[in-house]
Amino acid sequence: MRECVGDIWDFKRYGWIVVPITWTPEASGRATMDTGTAAQACAHYPSIPYIAHALISEEYGTPRLVAIHKNGGGVILFPTKLHRRQKASLELIETGLRALVQLPITGNIYLPLLGCGYGLLREKRVLPLMQQHLDRDRFILVRRSEDVVSKYPTAFRTTRAKHNPGGAVDRSVWDAR
Repeated sequence: MRECVGDIWDFKRYGWIVVPITWTPEASGRATMDTGTAAQACAHYPSIPYIAHALISEEYGTPRLVAIHKNGGGVILFPTKLHRRQKASLELIETGLRALVQLPITGNIYLPLLGCGYGLLREKRVLPLMQQHLDRDRFILVRRSEDVVSKYPTAFRTTRAKHNPGGAVDRSVWDAR
């Protein structure tokens, strides 16, 4: 796996973007995609939360990767947790990484640190899993640059965390080493 720093969406014309999602259908008819990389996906592809909702509702209970083709590359929806109020699951991430390697797609695959933003996992727990499973050069970890937070202000807002009811947590920097 290679690494770079920048805005993951600057690479969308060069391959596939992995979007961490919550695998729970919402009553609104949209998938829960209101934070982090998922919210950025909605800014680039407004129909994504509706497509994701339909797929999650159809396959509910069986989290799986979903590849959506867009202009020669596309978006890969990657379940990292089962409910938006839960922490991301290392087991679910590891299962997804195994499946990601097996996807029959060509081109580079760009991904963030899975589960390390709003999923509340630490990089030191997730990065070794990613390095273990994504051992080919076509997988590129894109670390968020400083300007990305200002570019997508609603994706990285400060919120009152369920895990810390007494105070606000800026989850945009949660994955700091």
